[in-house]
Order: sequence, then structure tokens, then C-alpha cells
Amino acid sequence: MIDVTCVYEDDPTYHVMLKMLGHFPDNLCVSRGIHCHGFGKIKKNIAGYNSAAMFSYFFVITDLDRHECAPSLIREWLPAKRNLKLIFRVAVREVESWLLADRENFARFFAVNPALVPFPPDEINDPKQVVFAIAKRSRKRNIREGIPPTDEYVSIGPGYNIEFRDFIKNYWSLGDARKNSPSLDKALKSLEKLPD
Repeated sequence: MIDVTCVYEDDPTYHVMLKMLGHFPDNLCVSRGIHCHGFGKIKKNIAGYNSAAMFSYFFVITDLDRHECAPSLIREWLPAKRNLKLIFRVAVREVESWLLADRENFARFFAVNPALVPFPPDEINDPKQVVFAIAKRSRKRNIREGIPPTDEYVSIGPGYNIEFRDFIKNYWSLGDARKNSPSLDKALKSLEKLPD
């Protein structure tokens, strides 16, 4: 069994990582999580995680956001050679695009018409804003009022992390999502390549 340290930007990303690692229950388990509260701390410390990956496994996910492409972000943040035990992946463009990639279950959980969920997910410029727009059309009050920001001073609604934790754990199909998101598929394949 391989112990893996997860490094992540936000709560939904962490639960996505748990689901991904849980896809390999006989091989991978989470030893600890490092919540970086955005990309800044990940960027600042990625060289240190790479050094630590000489001795133990680190799984790092960050959002592509406004960068041109995932390889250029990785080269910019980590110009040194990557150690084999560092799994450094980029969600294109945000981890929310991976969640939107399971269109059927996303629409069911959000109680909206599946036609409102755009496709292909990796080409959505601002997935979080798309999530907010979909949530406002939901037939569920807790989604309408909990997901979008309540004012200009907050970036997400009060129920954002709670609702997505439930969605990821109980509704999101990793198998269906990876078929629609090349960046998610590549992230899973990087875990599949780890030794038994």
C-alpha cells in the first residue's frame, strides 16, 4: 500500500483527490492532506514537495485558471526535474470542470436540465461561473441559495463546499467524467502508472 500526501487548493479539490485515490483501494491511501487555500502556497512550495518526493509520494492538483496550458504552468512552477514520486497534475481549467464532466449526475444533483451543463468541460473558460449560473436555475432551494456567492465580498456561497462534498462522494462518477475530460483522464492515468 502506497501512502500519499495530497496537496490542494480548496475543499472540493481535496474530495476529488480522495475519490481518485479511492479508485485504487488496494494500492493507494491518503496519509495526510495539505490545504493551501489557493494556488499561491502550492506555487511557492512546489520545489519543496518535489524534494520531499525523493522519499514519499506527493499528489498535487492545481487549477490551470488563466495559464496558457498545463505543461507551461508545470515548467514555470517546477523548472527542475520532477521526482518520480511527485504526481503534479493540472485541472483544466478548474477542478469544477472535472465535476461538470459528469453531465448526467451533475444535472441530477443540481436539479436542472442536462442541456444547461456545457460540453466539452475542458474548454469552459470559467467553470466556477458556469456552476454559479447553473445553480441559480436549480429547482432545489439549497443549491440556488448555497452555491452562488451571496455578495461581492465572497468568492463562493455558504453551502458550496458542503454541497460539492456530497456530490463528489455520493453522485459524481469518475468513470463517466474521465471520458469527457482529457485532463482528468491524464491525472487518473498518472495514478494508474504507480507501482503495485
